Amino acid sequence: MTEKTLTEYYEQIWLPVKKSSLKLSSYTRLEQIVYCNILPTLGDEILQSITPMTIIKFMQIVAEKYSFSTAKKIYQTLNSCFKYAIDTNDITINPMTIIPVPQKNKYPPAQRMSVLTVKEISIMKKTITEKSGKSKIDYIAGWAFYIMLNTGLRPGELLALTWADIQGDYIYINKNIVTVKDSEINKYITIVQQTPKTASSERRIFMNNNVRLALKEIRSFPIEKYIISFNGSFLTPNYFRKLWYRFIKYSGIKKRNLYSLRHTFASLMFSQDCDIKSISYIMGHSSVRTTYDIYIHLFEKNYRETNLLDNII
Repeated sequence: MTEKTLTEYYEQIWLPVKKSSLKLSSYTRLEQIVYCNILPTLGDEILQSITPMTIIKFMQIVAEKYSFSTAKKIYQTLNSCFKYAIDTNDITINPMTIIPVPQKNKYPPAQRMSVLTVKEISIMKKTITEKSGKSKIDYIAGWAFYIMLNTGLRPGELLALTWADIQGDYIYINKNIVTVKDSEINKYITIVQQTPKTASSERRIFMNNNVRLALKEIRSFPIEKYIISFNGSFLTPNYFRKLWYRFIKYSGIKKRNLYSLRHTFASLMFSQDCDIKSISYIMGHSSVRTTYDIYIHLFEKNYRETNLLDNII
């Protein structure tokens, strides 16, 4: 049986095992859960001595501090570690066996996704097309935002696009820009991950005329490898977000995060009665259920429209 603390076990045993089987971006996210959400509270506990009551009290704290999605990741990370310790005979009892999985209905409802109004989209288009007085990067970024609005691409997917990914009428999504931890220098760096976020994220998206126009405008500058380029290289997600906040401040649009463009795209697709399976594919979601869970509020009007049956039944 091990006498290691939870910190020692994570660092010396479990994390190295996980690192060998995960993509670097996934491993970085896992490390963040371990070091930011678990070890500050449980790190000094001896692994073998951790009891179910210890975990129950900890998960109560988690429920008060974090969202459902974060609580679920914390639970899964703890559960995986203790299961591994049981399988390798490092502990005799798994305290997680009686700990229930966090239930979504016991957490506050997630905040609804913010989307742009029709008026804001009109303002956005007007601002994007204004070239005078703008720097090259601000002008290119404006059209990049327009591409997001018309495709629903994730920022990392958009920033990883090269001109070789434009083939015929389609954009091919097959890689992603991510921030990962470089263990050799102990710093976070931004890289192009030659795989998308998930297997279902690898897809092709039809280019509408708005996307074609955006690409034409970007092509008016010297062609670089990456479509959204700065000084010969891709933009980092952090810098891209800064450009977005600069853009909305300049245009007078209500402040909201960059992902609002992706959510606006989905909302517009739903408003045009596009079927949920097609939207799920375009968005690169792992399942239709994921799409439904994220955008369930868009279906609320259907719940209210059951009165239509009054004229039928």
